[in-house]
Amino acid sequence: MNAANSMKEKILSVIDSALQEYSNMHGEIAVAYEKNILWHHSFSYNDAPWVAPKNSQYLIGSITKQFTAVALLKALEDLDDKSNKDAHENIIDALHKPISSFFNHNLNNIFNNEVPSWVGCVSLHHLLTHTSGIKKENETRLSSELDFEPGKKFCYLNAGYVLIGKIIESIVGYSIETYFKDVLFVPSGMQVTYFPRSGTPNQIKSKDQFNKLALGFG
Repeated sequence: MNAANSMKEKILSVIDSALQEYSNMHGEIAVAYEKNILWHHSFSYNDAPWVAPKNSQYLIGSITKQFTAVALLKALEDLDDKSNKDAHENIIDALHKPISSFFNHNLNNIFNNEVPSWVGCVSLHHLLTHTSGIKKENETRLSSELDFEPGKKFCYLNAGYVLIGKIIESIVGYSIETYFKDVLFVPSGMQVTYFPRSGTPNQIKSKDQFNKLALGFG
């Protein structure tokens, strides 16, 4: 038995056990080894009237945060640093700098001319790990006051990753949609993966590149 078939059997055994425990699986599973798809199947809830066709596109929600974190590290790696430290040290240093260091004088635009004082003490590491202490004043506005001292507590905050996206754009000088495509999607061969910046699922699906979007999943 070759390595691919051996891996396929082991993974299918794990999938079979999981499906027995979670019988209402709703989505799509693909098992790949190197460049080959070994197994690919779509599932739906037992009472669902549809099954998404193979090779559908899905909205991945907060899994986008992992892509955002990798994109940030890539942007930091590519910064023109004149120090004698190696790339790893430079990235570690950058992650612990206050986020005000990365906005290239456009802080007023980012914060609508009301720059909070915490930009001088919240770091990229705090944003990545949900330990910034930033809190939302309402659905569209961040509070000027911190909820706790950065690094002292954990509090899940989607807005922290929105800020990371703006920091990436400030570092690289162009949109995060294009940056994701250039440094993540194209090099990885993700030919039908995109970054929709806004819109409801139905609005997104109306665009040509999202015509395989499966609605009602995720």
